Amino acid sequence: MKDHPHGPANAISLRLHRLVAAEVRAEPERRVREALAAVDRDEARGTLDPRYAARWRAALRGPLPGLLRVLEEDDEPARELRQNSPFAGVISEKERQRVVREVWAEARAS
Repeated sequence: MKDHPHGPANAISLRLHRLVAAEVRAEPERRVREALAAVDRDEARGTLDPRYAARWRAALRGPLPGLLRVLEEDDEPARELRQNSPFAGVISEKERQRVVREVWAEARAS
């Protein structure tokens, strides 16, 4: 996990969001619509800082390659935004747990 600035937590987030990216590619209109609704809901509840809400809206309303970059790239701006992801629930709990187990097993092995 040396290549991930925040170790396993970042590796888990990145892998999960790469799975989300596949879902977005498969159903872009639906996934973007759901994520925009989540941004609106979370901001209205006060659980999403307006700065992150604005950044997510820009990514979600922009060209698809920009959104996919946020979901798949391992740079600081993308990591920061993924910490406030509007894609909760896109990946099943079973799949999420599999990713967590894999990342922690890799961390222990390295």
